[in-house]
Amino acid sequence: MKPTDYDHFSFDLDGTIIDSIPVMEKAWNQVCREFGVTVPFIAYKDKIGVPFNAILDRLGLDELGAEFEQRYFELTGEHIDEIQVFDGFSEFLDKVKASECTTSIITSKPSTNTHAILAKAGITVDAVVCSDEVNLGKPHQESFQHVLNSIKGKTPSRCIYFGDGLPDFIFSVNAGMEYCHCNFGVHGALSPLLFPKPYAINSWKELDGHPNTCHSTL
Repeated sequence: MKPTDYDHFSFDLDGTIIDSIPVMEKAWNQVCREFGVTVPFIAYKDKIGVPFNAILDRLGLDELGAEFEQRYFELTGEHIDEIQVFDGFSEFLDKVKASECTTSIITSKPSTNTHAILAKAGITVDAVVCSDEVNLGKPHQESFQHVLNSIKGKTPSRCIYFGDGLPDFIFSVNAGMEYCHCNFGVHGALSPLLFPKPYAINSWKELDGHPNTCHSTL
């Protein structure tokens, strides 16, 4: 893969910037006990990447509604100190900013939890779009349109999105962005049969060189 230049770098949060699976598992198991739900965490984990209400719908738990969702995110917030930023991300973000590229985070996590995590980690970007700030979450492209409205003068083909799941890949295609898959995230590597074939990294430290270089490793 030849080096490709971008002027905007956008990132998913869970499984891309942060390792939050242990916290998610604690919160899911606890909220299920409280609500008498017997769906195992692995079933929930398999669907991470879309808004929480969409996950509940796919698990047949949509009748639990907002109360269940609110309690789940309260529990994840209680364990925020256990969430870790993946090694190498902060250094990579610094290089992106030094190259005068703009940055954003587009996540299926709600805004209260997202901003608390970013503040604790000391991560700042030019725009943050959360699931409760849009009508249609990922993989719909509406979230990226919010970024384009916030950061003027960007062309989707010169933007790249880093994510860790199939919804992120579909989102980037819908938005017209390039995509780089984080194999170290929640869902592991994508199928090699996907088209267009996305770029992939096994750690942020692979991008120690020029921040505008990403390699196809699928």
